[in-house]
Amino acid sequence: MERWKKAIHEEGAYWSDNLKVEIEWEDIEAKYSKVFNESESRLKLTKHWKILDVGCGPTVMCRLISKGDKYGIDPLIDKFIKKNLLKMKHIQFIRCRAEEIPLKNAFDLVICRNVLDHTESPQRVIEEIATVLRKNGFLIIANYCYTPFVANLKKIVERGPFSFLKEVYHPHYFTLNDLKNLVQNRFKIVYKREIHEGKTCLDLKKPLITDKRSRFYYPSLIIIAYSLFQSLLSRELHKFRDNTFLAFWYLISLLNQLMTNHPYVKEYMLLSAKA
Repeated sequence: MERWKKAIHEEGAYWSDNLKVEIEWEDIEAKYSKVFNESESRLKLTKHWKILDVGCGPTVMCRLISKGDKYGIDPLIDKFIKKNLLKMKHIQFIRCRAEEIPLKNAFDLVICRNVLDHTESPQRVIEEIATVLRKNGFLIIANYCYTPFVANLKKIVERGPFSFLKEVYHPHYFTLNDLKNLVQNRFKIVYKREIHEGKTCLDLKKPLITDKRSRFYYPSLIIIAYSLFQSLLSRELHKFRDNTFLAFWYLISLLNQLMTNHPYVKEYMLLSAKA
């Protein structure tokens, strides 16, 4: 619980103004507008459907759905309202955790994007979603998935003593198979969609490198090393810790690509039917 509280505190601090929300919303629209239009047609969604956005955040992804009564839940709803980040009058908002949704057997469709890795218990979230869906209901779930090498390393770091190497927002990490297995406990996957090939922590897209002679490899390492050295000289330990975090995960992304020839992270969406 304490680890989740720390993550949710940082998440609340991150959403400080409307500009961040607008930038994130533009990204969501670019990735998902076409996919959601296709999903509406596939599901034959009507205006009578009730739709729940689990972990809606201030962006409220269910806005992409053109029909139906929409609801959004998030443990930070009150903070978003206080910061005037939620301006959607046609959506009803409820403050609650994804593990404790107070509405049962009430929805035809649940949307849950980039949420599971922020929760206290992803397994319990899936169970809870199954209880709020009506018979023959559907789940659209999306999450960032790592290669097995990176996911396992992140899990080791999460359990280890080096807190400055942890991604504070994310208590959990998944491979694509992890995500599928989690969902298949209560749902039947109808189809899988690769949404986006993610970036590294330094926002360098694939291919990062093809071999050690790549023009990206040595300059990047030199910049990182210089930043670490400069931080030590200035005795600004917080910068040293931040730069160490970037250096460590950047080097891991390089090693991952050399070992697997796969990108560090991808975003996947699963459309699933209640089993």
